Amino acid sequence: MNKNYWTLIAPIIFLTAFYYLSTSIDSYFKLPKIPFNLNLITYLLIIIGMIIVFSVFYLFINFGEGTPIPKQFSSKFATKKLVTNGVFKYSRNPFAIGMLLTLIGFSFYIHSYSMLLLTIIAFAGGYLFIVYIEEPDMGQRFGLEYLKYKEKVPRWII
Repeated sequence: MNKNYWTLIAPIIFLTAFYYLSTSIDSYFKLPKIPFNLNLITYLLIIIGMIIVFSVFYLFINFGEGTPIPKQFSSKFATKKLVTNGVFKYSRNPFAIGMLLTLIGFSFYIHSYSMLLLTIIAFAGGYLFIVYIEEPDMGQRFGLEYLKYKEKVPRWII
């Protein structure tokens, strides 16, 4: 089984880039800070989000024999098997949910409106990618197995 644990660095790079981009935007436009503290909620969002993200990597690497890197970006690292266990029992896109929770948590942690806005934009782009590119590809790659999974498990949690 191919172990691509090195790809675990991808969400960290993504979060770091998001942080620097949003703080640069905040500084350049002299945006006000989010004026309230949600410490417990902030930490819970970040922790729960990262647990979901890393569990997706674990499941893709160990059960899907690939990584969360979509086939459209690199067929070499795409999963070879459909993953339907773990967090995938509750959502077909737990990675997107995990990243959304983490980025919202970081937005409140650094009190950044721009990070919150970038999170919404990234999620909207991710949604379009999932619906129009990833899901049709999954149907082609995994056929009836994916269609049955799609009927049982919602795209998001609800």
